[in-house]
Amino acid sequence: MKKYISAFIMVVIMFVLQTTVFEYLRPFGVAPNLILAVTTIFAFMYGPKEGMFAGVVSGFLVDVLYNRVIGVSIILYSVVGYITGTTRNLYFKQDIYVPMAVLGLSDLLFNFFYYICYFLMRGKIEFFTYLKEVIIPETIYTIIIGTFIYLFVKWMDSKFHPAMKYPINIKEFEDNDI
Repeated sequence: MKKYISAFIMVVIMFVLQTTVFEYLRPFGVAPNLILAVTTIFAFMYGPKEGMFAGVVSGFLVDVLYNRVIGVSIILYSVVGYITGTTRNLYFKQDIYVPMAVLGLSDLLFNFFYYICYFLMRGKIEFFTYLKEVIIPETIYTIIIGTFIYLFVKWMDSKFHPAMKYPINIKEFEDNDI
C-alpha cells in the first residue's frame, strides 16, 4: 500500500513541477516528461501493477488538464507503465545505467504512441521532423532530469522499505532454518 501512496504523491508532485517550473525551463523548446519519468521509475522498480497504477494517475491528470477527451493519455501512460514494469527483473539497486536506458526507451515509445494518436490520425505525417525537433531532445532532457528523480525514489524506497538485517553468524542462521 505504501508503494501506491508514494506513487500517487510522486506523480502529483511531478505533475505540478512539470506544469509550473519546467514550463519555463525549456532548452531547445521542449520540457522533460517528469510524469512519464515517475511512471517508468515506479514500474521499473516495483513491477507492472504499480506501473499501471502510476500510469493511470498520470494519464488522468494530463487528460483532465490538457486534453478534450479523457482516456487517451490514461491508456498511453498505463501501457508504457505496464511494458516498463515487465522489465523489473533487470532492476539492481546499484546500477543506474539500466534504469536510465529503460527510461529513454519508454520515452521514445510513449512519444511514438503519442505521435500516432495525436498527429498521424489527423493526417500530419511529418514524423522525422517531430522526431528531430521533439522526441530526441525531450528524451535526452527526460533522462537527465529522470536520473535525479530515480535517485530520489531509490532513497525514498530505502527509507520506506529498509533492507533485511542478517544475523551476525550466517552459519547459525542457516542451521536453524528448515
